[in-house]
Amino acid sequence: MVVLTENANGGHPTGGDAQAYADVLGLKGFPVTVDVDQRVLVSTPWDGLARPGKCVLSPDMVMLDCYVGDDDTRGFAAIRAHAGL
Repeated sequence: MVVLTENANGGHPTGGDAQAYADVLGLKGFPVTVDVDQRVLVSTPWDGLARPGKCVLSPDMVMLDCYVGDDDTRGFAAIRAHAGL
């Protein structure tokens, strides 16, 4: 699942922003939602200083890791470790 904490202009995201993000990345069948009140954001260790900020969750919605940047190697490693792979 992708949770947008802001729109492209740094403002509060809308459902339209979620749809546009999914369309640009080709995320068909992959959930994209928005965090209008930033309730998800304040539950993460990401400080908002570097972008993109990302967190990976288990199927039970346990936060496995948070990191920044376009390289998702760290996130996928956390997922594999959690799955015992």
